[in-house]
Amino acid sequence: MNRRTVIRSLLPVGIASLGGCAGQSGSQETASVSDSEAGEIPIIQVDPNNPRVGTPVAFTANIEDGSSYFYFWAFGEGVTIEGRGRSTTRAFNGAGSHVVKLLVVDPDVVETHLGGDPSRADTFGDVTGKADYSSNYAQHSTVVNVEELPREQLNIETGFVNIYLRGNRRNVSADEPARLEFSASNLAGERRLVVVLLLQVPTGLAVRGTSFDEGSGQYTTRYEVGPGGTKGESIELVANESGRYRIRGRAVYYFEDAPDERTSKSTKLTLNFRQ
Repeated sequence: MNRRTVIRSLLPVGIASLGGCAGQSGSQETASVSDSEAGEIPIIQVDPNNPRVGTPVAFTANIEDGSSYFYFWAFGEGVTIEGRGRSTTRAFNGAGSHVVKLLVVDPDVVETHLGGDPSRADTFGDVTGKADYSSNYAQHSTVVNVEELPREQLNIETGFVNIYLRGNRRNVSADEPARLEFSASNLAGERRLVVVLLLQVPTGLAVRGTSFDEGSGQYTTRYEVGPGGTKGESIELVANESGRYRIRGRAVYYFEDAPDERTSKSTKLTLNFRQ
């Protein structure tokens, strides 16, 4: 099987030829292929699937025996190349839907139009050149949905104590657990820190796989943190059905040698479990 046949095999059924930029002239048909059209196994693999703003996202071209090809990546609606190689990484600064495009190219195209040097290309048009070569490359695209950083969180920062409680993701599928990330750091030199974490959970939501004691919808656990130490935990919450749930989190902390000098802070966290 020659390279041109392999490139054609990367295209969805019913698309004769792909490539080039929007508005490119020539007799060959041009199109942008959504990953959802390409079959059950996506051409573009994304990890993680639902990233948050600022989280590095890894993109990989899932192509069998693809080591002989060149790969070019573009992000957003334009075609400016921002990544080269079979895998690339990008962090998105804004929430919402972001288009990711991939151009898989036969080495002959790179040799003809770029003198064999893929770094000379700034846009997809620099790579593809003429429409006559469109059977020697395939273009694919997918959409990445980037979530906002959770604004609801519990932060306690003093000269001696740092305590955090925040949601890993605000929107999750109803068939998977949501996660809260908790950590407590004792910055005091010789004092032992005690932290009591309380979660008020509504009906239909349960805390799973943690050291919490449960009673009347309230989950409680106690942490002891030595001088200079840190304790952390990932807390799973499971919903019986889809819906929007409000959770109240409260942290009470004090040093073991002064149990009467207790300080507390609370927050409310929102989790959406979708169908």
